[in-house]
Amino acid sequence: MSGIFDTHAHYTDKSFETKFEGGASALLSAVFANGVDKIINVGTNTANSAEVVEMASHYEGMYAAVGIHPSDVDEEISLEDAILKLRALLDKREEYKIVALGEIGLDYYWRQDNKEKQAKFFEAQLALAEEYEIPV
Repeated sequence: MSGIFDTHAHYTDKSFETKFEGGASALLSAVFANGVDKIINVGTNTANSAEVVEMASHYEGMYAAVGIHPSDVDEEISLEDAILKLRALLDKREEYKIVALGEIGLDYYWRQDNKEKQAKFFEAQLALAEEYEIPV
């Protein structure tokens, strides 16, 4: 029997630092020691997408998904800059263990005041996924 593959995690979430003694690294040590073999750590903006890539480099069973969640589009300086940053990560996707583009989409539950901006970011990221032939 093979171990567990967690296909969607957010170990860059700062709440791990206060909820678990030793933070995310201590939690990950426990997770990998207790049946989880692989994890896809998911970014939600360009800053923590770079963090998930960095984190994946420290764990053999961890992979990265990079992208901009619709709730985070207003944190980005511009669509063009955001896509350039994602492109820089995706250009090294094999080295950086990037296996997907995410977390992306449309989320009108939490934010309805920026629907047009969400749609533009989503469309641009879908185009990146197609260009780099990487799943969303």
